[in-house]
Amino acid sequence: MKTKIIFLVGMLIYFAQISFGQNYQYTVLSGDTVILNASVTHGELQWQVSSDSTIWSNIVGATQNNYAFQITISPTNKWYYRLEIVDTLCANLSPSFSSVVCCKLISSTNEVQVGDWFHGGIVFFIDSSGGGLIAPPFNQVAGDSTTFEWGCCTASIPSAWSKDDGAANTAAIVAYHDNLVNYYGNPGQCSLAIFPNDGSLAAKLCDTLTLFGYNDWFLPAINQLIKLGEQKDIVGGFNGDLHYWSSTEDSIPHTYYVIYTIYEAWFIHINNVPGTSPKVRFKYYVRAIRQFNLSESNGKTICTAIVENQPTAINISSEPSSQNVCFGESSTMEIVCTGSTPLTYQWYKNAQAISGETFNTITITDLSNSDEGNYYCEISNACGSINSNEASLKVISIVADAGLNTTICSGQSSNLQATASSNYPAISGTLNYIWSPSYSLSNAFISNPIANPDSTTNYTIIISDSNGCNKKDSVLILVKHPFQDQELCFITIDPISKKNKILWEKVPDVGTAAYLICKESSTSQFDSIGIVSYDSISAFIDYYSQPEVKAEKYKIIVVDSCGNESQQSFYHKTMKLNILVDGNVSDLSLTPYKDESGSFIPPYYIIYKGTTPEQMDSIEYLPGGANENVLYYTDPNAAGNYYYKVGIKRDFICNVEGQDSLIEPSSNLVQNFPESVEGINFNKGISVYPNPTSDIITVKLIEKENLEKIKNIEIKDLTGKTVKTYNNIYQNEYTFYIDHLNSGFYIIEAIANVKYRTILIKK
Repeated sequence: MKTKIIFLVGMLIYFAQISFGQNYQYTVLSGDTVILNASVTHGELQWQVSSDSTIWSNIVGATQNNYAFQITISPTNKWYYRLEIVDTLCANLSPSFSSVVCCKLISSTNEVQVGDWFHGGIVFFIDSSGGGLIAPPFNQVAGDSTTFEWGCCTASIPSAWSKDDGAANTAAIVAYHDNLVNYYGNPGQCSLAIFPNDGSLAAKLCDTLTLFGYNDWFLPAINQLIKLGEQKDIVGGFNGDLHYWSSTEDSIPHTYYVIYTIYEAWFIHINNVPGTSPKVRFKYYVRAIRQFNLSESNGKTICTAIVENQPTAINISSEPSSQNVCFGESSTMEIVCTGSTPLTYQWYKNAQAISGETFNTITITDLSNSDEGNYYCEISNACGSINSNEASLKVISIVADAGLNTTICSGQSSNLQATASSNYPAISGTLNYIWSPSYSLSNAFISNPIANPDSTTNYTIIISDSNGCNKKDSVLILVKHPFQDQELCFITIDPISKKNKILWEKVPDVGTAAYLICKESSTSQFDSIGIVSYDSISAFIDYYSQPEVKAEKYKIIVVDSCGNESQQSFYHKTMKLNILVDGNVSDLSLTPYKDESGSFIPPYYIIYKGTTPEQMDSIEYLPGGANENVLYYTDPNAAGNYYYKVGIKRDFICNVEGQDSLIEPSSNLVQNFPESVEGINFNKGISVYPNPTSDIITVKLIEKENLEKIKNIEIKDLTGKTVKTYNNIYQNEYTFYIDHLNSGFYIIEAIANVKYRTILIKK
């Protein structure tokens, strides 16, 4: 039975689709109208009839789903009916048949039995006069509502007190509520606060019901409902722990909460236990009934035959669609179709079957350009095969190039140059650019922004099109900064010039172009005193130093190829050795060496002693460490002329090209005797003129002048104290003023490849 929908005043009554076939034998009065019904989607139809269900003949003119006719007498008192279907869409199949329905012919209602399907439902009660009661095999519902109120609980309806006449009760209940002003739209007019109405009415549901061609249904009275409950297994549709309303109102009013007078109605539980309940307190289920009598005639019986698994041809309701998909992503094509199962599928690409693709969808992951092509699906069932439309698959590839890696100096900028293309320019449309990180770019959304990075940065470009396809690439901008971790190795005394010599170890491959040597000029103020290229020996002699006068501090700065300078290193402070002579005793005092970074802490100090600066032996060790306090040593065996100096045994390696790896940090040289003119080893390799002089003098090499250059000149008094130094001369002769000197005798030392000495007389 197909769905029937009946509109009432403010109510929608819905009857679920129920199919009745050979599960029922339809009982039919001679002369009744029979309606043969079957649900068939297509094909040529022909109803057939048989009196014994073995020999069949066509019913003339019965070639539609629903065929109505007046039943006639059968030699066996039974007629059997079935529907033959010749499938026009599946011509290769044999005719199929519906289920068989049977109609049992009777001449009087006296022949009706409990359990028969008769005139709209299942017979559940027969009286002695040839009448009885009928119920459908399912509950009545309205839309989504499956349970209902009985009605207004504040008034009594005496015409609905019958326990045996449900039809009269139903008419009285409906008439009462219809006479109220818009009860169904405003049920609150007869509600109580404790029991509000919702406007549903069980009796109205039954009174307006049209079912199986009959419209005389009513809500059963309590005794009729009890009879129905007794035959619930025969009628069917009673499931679960349910309660059902009767149309019988309880004639006795009830008092609730002292002040409320409430009227109740009768109901039964599914187990056939009767009781009463306030008419709106609970919502119960509803099962309508109708009655028949001996005079019942001209009835109507709808016989439904079941058509199962009717073959249907394939119909494509949704074709696969062409797609533009990004490289590396996934594509899914789908076909939706109807038709008799089983349906089989086979996908094709460029007319070649794709192995394993036998479902209604095809998914290709990690797409590449080789996946491009035209796809379609072949669908097959018992009725044949059809092909879907072709769907093209285009794989969009974006090619991106962020440009070449670049090296720049700190503070400079670089112009990024990204290029991109699509294999389908028209589909991709305008390409979009996004650079990251963006904070140092002039514009992060163009192909060629200007980059101003503070440090080496890897820039990534993501290029995307209007379809969301994208590609990324990276470019490195190397920002050159001067190496910041350069440190001095140590400071010693140059054995030739007797000046401070600064040594350091080069760090390769850090972009260093040169080194600046700095010396403390005032407290914590360091000024550059010289520059050494990276390609030169990593050593510098401070010809302006006075190691015999004071300890001095030095730092180093790295200059990179961009001309940028590093921060100053930690300082190194030289040793300063002093001597006090008392007879045959020499008292030495030493200002210790200091590395500000703490990396080089002298393990101990070695005191050297000798009759010449070139030949000296160690005589004592003084404790090292980070202590900056002055160290003292007394030499009690100082009878004679001796030189002293202090060295430090290194516990680390400092690789300086062209330098003796055993060279040590050394102090200035001191002596326990005055350096007199007679004691001086004079050389004849230089000429000093005019001599004597009062203001100007020239010092000239007179031997090996083509092989040597004067590097430095020192003027000393007769005690050996340096009173004036001239550095970085590098000439064969040098003229300078001495008018600042006091009158007297002086020693001039000219330092070339060797040291030359002579006497100067200042007038």
